[in-house]
Amino acid sequence: MDRILFVFLMLFSSCVSVYPQLGDAENKGQVREYREKFDDYRPRYEVVEIKVAETKLPDPLPPKNDINKFLTEKLDSVYSYNSNICCADGYRVLIYAGTSSEEATMQRNNAYDILPQEKSYKEWRQPSFKVKVGDFVDKLEAYYAYASLVKIFPNAIVVPDKVNIVREQ
Repeated sequence: MDRILFVFLMLFSSCVSVYPQLGDAENKGQVREYREKFDDYRPRYEVVEIKVAETKLPDPLPPKNDINKFLTEKLDSVYSYNSNICCADGYRVLIYAGTSSEEATMQRNNAYDILPQEKSYKEWRQPSFKVKVGDFVDKLEAYYAYASLVKIFPNAIVVPDKVNIVREQ
């Protein structure tokens, strides 16, 4: 019981207002404003103007090692090397693999009817012919073409291959 009384006393004593209240009846409930003046204790400094002489910067020196000519030559050589590259690693859709040249030509024409925007390639490696469609750098692009080709060619598969690079002028 003593503990409960002690807890209640602690709770209610902590709820007492810390701010002093005004004593008269008309201002009851208002908090007095408390201010201290520290102006006497604050340090005071005199403002001193410092005149700085304007200095003229020297003219910039011309570069001793100008690399523009060297850099232009290197960039031209990289451009000529890259322009000679005609193929890269990519993917094609293999739609036919067999020994008949006529069948390979017919399958190539059928693929062109389905996807006229894609190039089809007929390869001959003794003793078989292969018909591949497209020049896809990304495997996802190859699967988009595969989705439309697999309806007509159920044995079609996406295979890695060297693809031609299309250069836009």
